[in-house]
Amino acid sequence: MGADHLIAAYDQRLDADRAEGLRLIVNGQLRRDFAANGVPRRVLLVLEPDYLVLLTDLLALPERPVLHWISDPHGWPQAAAVLDEWRWP
Repeated sequence: MGADHLIAAYDQRLDADRAEGLRLIVNGQLRRDFAANGVPRRVLLVLEPDYLVLLTDLLALPERPVLHWISDPHGWPQAAAVLDEWRWP
Protein backbone atom coordinates (compact mmCIF):
# COMPACT_ATOMS: atom_id res chain seq x y z
CA MET A 1 0.00 0.00 0.00
CA GLY A 2 1.46 3.32 -1.01
CA ALA A 3 1.35 6.65 0.75
CA ASP A 4 -1.42 7.87 -1.55
CA HIS A 5 -3.60 4.80 -0.99
CA LEU A 6 -6.86 5.68 0.73
CA ILE A 7 -7.98 3.53 3.63
CA ALA A 8 -11.67 2.67 3.54
CA ALA A 9 -13.81 4.00 6.37
CA TYR A 10 -14.62 1.53 9.11
CA ASP A 11 -16.86 1.65 12.13
CA GLN A 12 -15.29 -0.89 14.47
CA ARG A 13 -13.06 0.51 17.16
CA LEU A 14 -9.72 -1.22 17.55
CA ASP A 15 -9.04 -2.50 21.04
CA ALA A 16 -6.23 -4.73 22.31
CA ASP A 17 -8.13 -8.00 21.72
CA ARG A 18 -9.16 -7.07 18.17
CA ALA A 19 -5.63 -5.88 17.39
CA GLU A 20 -4.16 -9.18 18.54
CA GLY A 21 -6.71 -11.04 16.41
CA LEU A 22 -5.77 -9.00 13.32
CA ARG A 23 -2.01 -9.08 13.90
CA LEU A 24 -1.34 -12.21 11.82
CA ILE A 25 -3.49 -10.93 8.94
CA VAL A 26 -1.64 -7.61 8.90
CA ASN A 27 1.73 -9.35 9.17
CA GLY A 28 0.88 -11.60 6.22
CA GLN A 29 -0.20 -8.67 4.07
CA LEU A 30 2.90 -6.64 4.94
CA ARG A 31 5.15 -9.61 4.07
CA ARG A 32 3.38 -10.01 0.71
CA ASP A 33 3.73 -6.29 0.01
CA PHE A 34 7.41 -6.35 0.98
CA ALA A 35 8.06 -9.42 -1.19
CA ALA A 36 6.38 -7.76 -4.17
CA ASN A 37 7.66 -4.21 -3.73
CA GLY A 38 10.65 -4.39 -1.39
CA VAL A 39 10.90 -3.21 2.20
CA PRO A 40 10.54 0.56 2.47
CA ARG A 41 13.43 2.36 4.14
CA ARG A 42 11.15 4.60 6.19
CA VAL A 43 7.50 4.52 7.22
CA LEU A 44 5.42 7.33 8.70
CA LEU A 45 2.71 6.15 11.10
CA VAL A 46 0.01 8.47 12.39
CA LEU A 47 -1.98 6.21 14.65
CA GLU A 48 -3.04 5.50 18.18
CA PRO A 49 -0.98 3.09 20.33
CA ASP A 50 -3.33 0.08 19.96
CA TYR A 51 -2.48 -0.02 16.26
CA LEU A 52 1.18 -0.73 17.06
CA VAL A 53 0.15 -4.24 18.15
CA LEU A 54 -0.64 -4.90 14.48
CA LEU A 55 2.99 -4.12 13.61
CA THR A 56 4.69 -6.27 16.25
CA ASP A 57 6.00 -8.73 13.66
CA LEU A 58 7.22 -5.92 11.42
CA LEU A 59 9.32 -4.57 14.27
CA ALA A 60 10.99 -7.97 14.66
CA LEU A 61 12.20 -8.17 11.05
CA PRO A 62 15.94 -7.68 10.63
CA GLU A 63 15.29 -5.62 7.47
CA ARG A 64 12.54 -3.54 9.08
CA PRO A 65 12.12 0.06 7.99
CA VAL A 66 12.77 3.03 10.22
CA LEU A 67 9.41 3.94 11.77
CA HIS A 68 8.37 7.51 12.50
CA TRP A 69 5.42 7.26 14.88
CA ILE A 70 3.05 10.09 15.73
CA SER A 71 0.58 8.86 18.35
CA ASP A 72 -1.83 11.77 18.06
CA PRO A 73 -4.32 11.01 15.25
CA HIS A 74 -4.56 14.77 14.72
CA GLY A 75 -0.78 15.19 14.57
CA TRP A 76 -0.76 16.43 10.99
CA PRO A 77 1.69 19.27 11.65
CA GLN A 78 4.22 16.72 12.98
CA ALA A 79 3.52 14.43 10.01
CA ALA A 80 4.01 17.34 7.61
CA ALA A 81 7.37 18.07 9.24
CA VAL A 82 8.52 14.46 8.66
CA LEU A 83 7.31 14.54 5.05
CA ASP A 84 9.06 17.88 4.50
CA GLU A 85 12.26 16.35 5.87
CA TRP A 86 11.84 13.51 3.37
CA ARG A 87 11.21 16.10 0.61
CA TRP A 88 7.85 14.50 -0.10
CA PRO A 89 6.22 16.09 -3.17
